[in-house]
Amino acid sequence: MSAEAVQLSKCQQLKRGARFVQAVLLAGTLIGARPPANAQSASADQSGPVFEVATIKAAEMPLVDQVHVGIRFQPGHVIFACDYCSLGMLIEWSYDLKDYQLAGPPWLTQQSFLVEARVGPGTTASQTKQMMHALLADRFQLRFHRQQKDLPVMELVTGPKGPKLKAADPNEPARIVSASAEIKGTMSMRDLASRLSSFAHETVMDKTGISGLYEIDLRWTPVGQTDPGLPSEVFGLLSDQLGLKLQRNKMPADIFVVDSALRLPTPN
Repeated sequence: MSAEAVQLSKCQQLKRGARFVQAVLLAGTLIGARPPANAQSASADQSGPVFEVATIKAAEMPLVDQVHVGIRFQPGHVIFACDYCSLGMLIEWSYDLKDYQLAGPPWLTQQSFLVEARVGPGTTASQTKQMMHALLADRFQLRFHRQQKDLPVMELVTGPKGPKLKAADPNEPARIVSASAEIKGTMSMRDLASRLSSFAHETVMDKTGISGLYEIDLRWTPVGQTDPGLPSEVFGLLSDQLGLKLQRNKMPADIFVVDSALRLPTPN
C-alpha cells in the first residue's frame, strides 16, 4: 500500500468512517476562487472572545487513533488542546456539526494538526467554540455558507412483530464494545444506532421510540468487503435477535458548505 493510501486510511479511521458531502472544487490552495455572495467568514458573527495565544502545527497522521480534544493545565495557564485534529474536525466540533452536515473537499480530513490555545480561567465550552471560529477565520481564512438539503439516511425502527430486547440492570453504567464485526454491551437505542452508523459509513437514526438501556450482543462474520456498508448478515441479526430493522428514508439537513479555506494555516 502506498504512503498516500496509508495516510488516507488513517484519516478515514480518525473520522470513524464518516463520509463528507463532496463539493465541486477548483484546483489550488483555496477551495473556490469566487465564493457565493452569501458566504461569510468563520468570525463574521463574532465580536468577542478570542484565544489569548494559539499555535497550530501540521503533524503526521498517527498510526493509531490518538485524537484528543480537551483541556490541559500548565502552571499559571489553562490550555485548550486538539491533538491530531483535521480542519474538518475543528469545524465540526466548533460549529456542533454531524459529519454528514459538512460539505467540503477530501483534504479537509487528510491533514492533521496539533492545536494549543490559551484560554482564561472560567471560560465555558461555548466561549471556547466561539474562539475557535475566530481562529479558523484568521489562520485558515475559512469562509462558508449554509444551505438546506435532503440527505439519505437509514432509520432504526421496530420490526413488524415488535422488539425483542433484554432490559439491562438500571444500576449498571452503559458500556459499549465495538470490534471489527461486533457490537456488544449495555446501551440505549440511540447508542446502537450510532454504532451501526460507524459500520454502515452513513447516518443511522434511532426511530424506535424505545427508551432505557438494553443488553446488546451482535456478532457477525467479517466479510472483508471493500465497499462500505453493513453486511447483509447484520440486517438479519437485528431482526432475529432484537426485533428491529433498518429502513431507508431522507431527512432535511442544514449543510455547512466550505467556500474557501487554506490547506495549511498562516504561520504562528
